[in-house]
Amino acid sequence: MSFITREEIDTSSVPFHRAVMRLFVVAFFMAFVGYMSLRSSYPGVIQDLFNTLGSVVLHFLAYSGLTVIYFWAFLRRHAKGHLWAAFFSISYGLALEVAQLWIPGRSFSLGDLAVNCLGVALAAMGIVGFKGLREVGK
Repeated sequence: MSFITREEIDTSSVPFHRAVMRLFVVAFFMAFVGYMSLRSSYPGVIQDLFNTLGSVVLHFLAYSGLTVIYFWAFLRRHAKGHLWAAFFSISYGLALEVAQLWIPGRSFSLGDLAVNCLGVALAAMGIVGFKGLREVGK
């Protein structure tokens, strides 16, 4: 098993403001997904979005996006960065599903977790495909 080394995530070659921006984007997206996952009710506009797109589509988009953001922010240099991004996304989704056990009106859902994993898997495959296309173009 290949672990991430400091050199592979070292941001010393990245200007400080870009490293902070990446961290901010990850933190913001994680907070947004966490907020949406742990609420028992939503403001009108967001509830309309749920009614229009459905929970399944939103779960898929949230966790595929989270996987891409993890990869973009921290793991682009790692050979198996797409797998680590997938691992972090699935772990976060599982943690939020478990946390829902203590939220009135919410419950743990294997269906939600399965859709999260599907979004993560397709995002990871997309990352691999994109990396492959970039290699061919060089």
